[in-house]
Amino acid sequence: MRDLVIQRLTALIEDGDGIPSYGVPRYFDCGEDEYVTNVEELTDMSDEELLEMFETVVGFLGFQG
Repeated sequence: MRDLVIQRLTALIEDGDGIPSYGVPRYFDCGEDEYVTNVEELTDMSDEELLEMFETVVGFLGFQG
């Protein structure tokens, strides 16, 4: 499951459809300077951090799967 969450967040962080990504928020009410823009950071995060980030992204963007 961890790998699936990392794959989905990676897809959201990387450029898609020719539109550059500005990253994804780490948590709700996260400042733009704290967004994750480097996918390498995801592998160092705990399961709880990844889940919080995924839930935040789904809340902001809706599920795009």
